[in-house]
Amino acid sequence: MNRVEAPPSASMDGKNNLEFQPQHTNREDGEMDWKKTLMIGSFAAGAILFLTGRRPAGLAIAGIGVATFAAEHPEKFEELWQRMPEYIEKGSKFVDMASTFLERMGQEKGGYRNMPAAGGSRF
Repeated sequence: MNRVEAPPSASMDGKNNLEFQPQHTNREDGEMDWKKTLMIGSFAAGAILFLTGRRPAGLAIAGIGVATFAAEHPEKFEELWQRMPEYIEKGSKFVDMASTFLERMGQEKGGYRNMPAAGGSRF
């Protein structure tokens, strides 16, 4: 497997010699961190499935990412779990504001679908 390397870092030793040593962006043994890849991939796939209308499958796939995250970082997961009500409250406020905005746009003459594009006409 090829190693992915970041730009080399420079350091000065005691003899005023400049040494360049590559910094590896992945693990020292050259292998990919499969747990991190699994978490990110399952969250992305779950979001795509959820947004395309396949909600049960999206939630199941995202659940795999959550379980992997909880197993890999239990202290961060506990902190996230404790702050969950705050996040849910902020999310619900955002959804309420967005729905209010869309309702107001729908009440205007023509609605938001007939608004001209910014900086020019529709034709």
